[in-house]
Amino acid sequence: MVQIRDIAEEEIPLLDDILYESIFVPEGQEPFPRSILNKPEFRAYVEDFGKRAGDIGVVAEVDGEIVGASWARLIHSCGFLYEGVPEIAIALWPQWRGRGVGTQLLRGLIERLRESGFPAVSLSAQRANRAIHLYQRLGFVEEGGDDEEALMLLRL
Repeated sequence: MVQIRDIAEEEIPLLDDILYESIFVPEGQEPFPRSILNKPEFRAYVEDFGKRAGDIGVVAEVDGEIVGASWARLIHSCGFLYEGVPEIAIALWPQWRGRGVGTQLLRGLIERLRESGFPAVSLSAQRANRAIHLYQRLGFVEEGGDDEEALMLLRL
């Protein structure tokens, strides 16, 4: 059984590993080196998480083990659309994908964002990433982007 709960302070260091898992790698392409996480656009998602206003995160836990996380923060990075609208990051360990856990995880985060009074939430997704269908099912609509990437918004 999957439990969705707020991320605990001692679990925040896991966000680096989960952020790495969130980076879409097209089929047949080699994964990016972990050093990609040192780029400012990726550091913005995890650096000092939990210490800024608007930082909200949840984890998916199965039998006491964290299998994924989703979090939001007020930054100007890959998924930025509007001031006051937090950007989302989400990922599961590969063996947990395609089981509905991502849907539960994202719904849990969206509920916490609503409770916190945010007007909307945004994200960036590669068009080739099948997770884009999950975002659409949950009500995200395209607000921008280019041929390779969609910037999506969910009004809360």
